[in-house]
Amino acid sequence: MIGYLIGQELCNQLPDRQIVTLLTQVKVDANDPAFTHPTKPIGSIYTQAEAERLAAERGWAIAADGDAYRRVVPSPEPHRILGNHY
Repeated sequence: MIGYLIGQELCNQLPDRQIVTLLTQVKVDANDPAFTHPTKPIGSIYTQAEAERLAAERGWAIAADGDAYRRVVPSPEPHRILGNHY
């Protein structure tokens, strides 16, 4: 779904360009340390107080990002691309 939304927005912003969305799935190791130590920042920036509240309410992992705070998620190493081969 997110690939579709990104593709649509790119089409809206770049009406004179052709846009292609390629969506893939990858196999990762369930024991990858990234799952126990998320480091990839995503989403909005927050104050420390906002970040602590969201972490408590939503179970998010939060980390400092410069002077602000952001949600962080795991980014495990991919092992293999999954899917049909045409």
